[in-house]
Amino acid sequence: MVCRGRAKEHDSGIVDQDVQAPQLLAGFLDRLVPEFGLTGFTEALRQELLVERVRVGVVEPGAVQTELVHHLGEATRTAVLRQVSGIEPLQAADIADAIGYIVTRDRQVAVNEMLIRAGGQTW
Repeated sequence: MVCRGRAKEHDSGIVDQDVQAPQLLAGFLDRLVPEFGLTGFTEALRQELLVERVRVGVVEPGAVQTELVHHLGEATRTAVLRQVSGIEPLQAADIADAIGYIVTRDRQVAVNEMLIRAGGQTW
């Protein structure tokens, strides 16, 4: 989550949420529950901060090359690696580019949600 201090005329907030949050995947309950809650939280935050002209956007990245897979248990790691095999994953720069797009729009434009998947990703 990227937040800024007290709301000013040009402030924007960005929330990063996994693309898998809308799906119920076995073995990921500990991640999905907070992410479903994050969706509701960011919508409430967006509505609350409208009066202060603060835009809130959610970025939902798909398969991104990170070190996260190395911190998973063996069974989960094997399942994840099987699911992403053959996919060229997104890079951190792809997500940074999306965030840059959101925060550089004119004031009358509010990008509330952006779903970004790797080109070969099917889920």
